[in-house]
Amino acid sequence: MIVCFLVTFATEAQTAKSSTRKRARALPANSAAATELRTRLAALEAAKQSSESSAVTTAARAVAALSLRQIAELRLASGDVSETVDILRRSLSLEEVPATQVDLATAFLVTGKLDEAMSQATTVVVADPQNAVAWRVQGQIWLRKKNYQRATEALGRSAELHADGYTEYLLACALLRSNQLAKAKVIFGHLFAHKSTNPAALHAVVSDAYLNSNYVDDAARELKQALALNPHVARAHYRSALLDSARKEWSVTPGMRAELAKEAELKAHDYFGNYALGLVELFDGHYREAEASLLRARNARPEWPEPWLYLGLAAYSSGDQKMAEEDLRKSIALTLDDSRGNYQIRRAYYTLGRILTEQNRKADADDFVRRFREIQSQLLLDAQTTPGAMGSGMAQMSQSAAALAALAQLPTENSFLFPSAETEPTGIGSPFANALPYAQPSDAKKRETELRKVVSGAFNDLGTVQAREEQFPVALSHFHEAEKWNAETPGLMRNIGMAAARLSDYRESVRALRPVVASNPADTVARSMLALALFSTDSYREAAETFAPLGDAVLNRPELAYAWASSLVKINRFPEASAILHKLNERSVPPETLILIAQTWSQMGNYPQTVETCQKALSANPKLSKAHYIAGLALIHQDRPAEAAQEFRAELQLDPENAEAQFHLAFVLLQLSQNDEATQWLRTVLAHNPEHPEANYELGKELMSEGRSAQAIPYLEVAARLKPQFEPVHYQLQSAYRAAGRKEDADHEARVYRELKAKSRNITLPPPRQQSSETSSPDNP
Repeated sequence: MIVCFLVTFATEAQTAKSSTRKRARALPANSAAATELRTRLAALEAAKQSSESSAVTTAARAVAALSLRQIAELRLASGDVSETVDILRRSLSLEEVPATQVDLATAFLVTGKLDEAMSQATTVVVADPQNAVAWRVQGQIWLRKKNYQRATEALGRSAELHADGYTEYLLACALLRSNQLAKAKVIFGHLFAHKSTNPAALHAVVSDAYLNSNYVDDAARELKQALALNPHVARAHYRSALLDSARKEWSVTPGMRAELAKEAELKAHDYFGNYALGLVELFDGHYREAEASLLRARNARPEWPEPWLYLGLAAYSSGDQKMAEEDLRKSIALTLDDSRGNYQIRRAYYTLGRILTEQNRKADADDFVRRFREIQSQLLLDAQTTPGAMGSGMAQMSQSAAALAALAQLPTENSFLFPSAETEPTGIGSPFANALPYAQPSDAKKRETELRKVVSGAFNDLGTVQAREEQFPVALSHFHEAEKWNAETPGLMRNIGMAAARLSDYRESVRALRPVVASNPADTVARSMLALALFSTDSYREAAETFAPLGDAVLNRPELAYAWASSLVKINRFPEASAILHKLNERSVPPETLILIAQTWSQMGNYPQTVETCQKALSANPKLSKAHYIAGLALIHQDRPAEAAQEFRAELQLDPENAEAQFHLAFVLLQLSQNDEATQWLRTVLAHNPEHPEANYELGKELMSEGRSAQAIPYLEVAARLKPQFEPVHYQLQSAYRAAGRKEDADHEARVYRELKAKSRNITLPPPRQQSSETSSPDNP
């Protein structure tokens, strides 16, 4: 079996070689990221051609690490933060490089884990003070922490090292937040002069930056210039609406309503226009209209918490507490960073507290109210410690004004991390060191699908090397990782099935090998392992059906032939099982397998063949455990107690502590009327195992035959407790009770005996089969 496994995994390694070339050809040819990955795939191909295990391992780890990093970058760039932290951590476990650490810092930043993000970014800048991207990410973190002086320092350092447009834009935003308007204008001017391929879009995002920092007139000027260059610049009406509201201290104005209505009309499924319009309608008390707009916004961005929050507030205002609770809990679950939107999530906690209080769910309500107070305190603290920014005044606004002010922050706060997929390109660049050349989300999804195949192939290659070296636990873990990324990798499910079988995880082996055999019925190795795994999970009928197409080929593998025959016995197909075993008897079979075959003959009731097979095994290995014991059981069934006694004595010579051999020797000695020695063996069995039901019964029965009923009762009671359905024990026990003058107990046992006897007469018995090698004694009273 081991040789077969090694050949199997080697074969899969050959399959993987051709698939590596296919994966390389599938990659785009026009990006630095793809070029680097293609280079690593070529190195992996060369390593596999050399058949050097260490080289394959190193190259496969490198491919998997880079592919995982690129998958995480794609998700971050598209705004999908799911699993990005775990993906990047796994990439780092395979290859610790600064670029991945920076991406991990970005992932932590996106998910609101600012301290973890800072730890990663700081680790990189300490190790490499010339890493411009790490400084930029550190600056982004300081922006989110509202420490604008530190943000300016970090972003300034990044710009000195590599003055890309994205970093300069962030630096200007930080300068605005720290009231350094003149310096920010210089940077924006530089961007307008040198960095933009879309001046209108750039003026629009600069307008956002000014508005976020409460420079309303500057924001209006920039938006006017954007519209002059392109009247259809993205979200023009939305931005105009925010400016109109900002001029009136973030109140709802007729101009704001009109602009938002135009935005929603132009883009019926756009998030921002519908979301803002929903807020305005909510504050106006038009709950039905607000719900319709907010639902459109929620459908556009279901992963954003804001629509869920205000849908919940609208439902509460309408009196629908059940819907309000569901939506508000959802908004809390989606809020990865409580400071988002200037801590607007506090309204969910406050309202949930009120709902639960009104429903007399005080314990739950207290938790939400306590969290509301904690967030409210943090909001006031931020307002005191970050003067000058728009956020510093929001704590003093009405709730509706603060919510409207937060509308301006959402798009730009996200642009600190990555440009929105719905925003026109500004030309100021990407947040990643390697540009991601995918203009449409569908292109990014297609690219991730390609990368998933690459990751899966690399993990499959790793597992293949480890399986060939018989490191099956770690091999199986890598095969499972490969399956997570792409279950269609050639040879993968076969490898999972083989490795799982080697670890005796037969259920997993069955799961993996079923589709392999279904798709390729001629794969005899996979079929053999599937059948053996099915047998090992007691799926005997399916095992027999899976073995059948192999025919006489299984005779070359005695362990397979035994499993097939045993499966047939379990489903009462004795003639077919006998035919296989007779053929196998003509072959050279290891003595250990012969013992299994002997048990199978015994299960079919063919006791002469059982004895013959045991003798054949013992001739090959006279010290083979259990051979004498199984032969002795078969001889009992042939009513040959003297020969059975010899076999049990021989077994005890090899294994003196074998309690079952001791018991059955006692049993046949009783048949031979050697009662004194039999009693000694029964007491020996019970000295080691007082709960042995058959030994208790036989000793109690023997004591009864000697007229010692009082001494017999304790043994018979134990036997009755352990085997309550065993008729003879109740017969013997009622006799013992009656002899001891315990009439009531005797009558009870007699009644139990009669009921069991009557019940057994109505049972249709199956064909005779010995239960197991641990068979009980015959049940005559």
